[in-house]
Amino acid sequence: MRHDWVDVSFQDLNSLEHHQTLTGFIARIFQHEYVHLQGITLIERGAMQASNSLNEVIR
Repeated sequence: MRHDWVDVSFQDLNSLEHHQTLTGFIARIFQHEYVHLQGITLIERGAMQASNSLNEVIR
């Protein structure tokens, strides 16, 4: 599951800082690509979600 929106800060090629709120499909794409940059694989992400679901059931 991904969030419907994300706030991001980044620098462009001229080192100017930007802040932006991404929503909808663009927010989902950003989160998907961010996970790749963190080195998290699809299998690891599935395991993390399963673990979180199990923790909610236990509570």
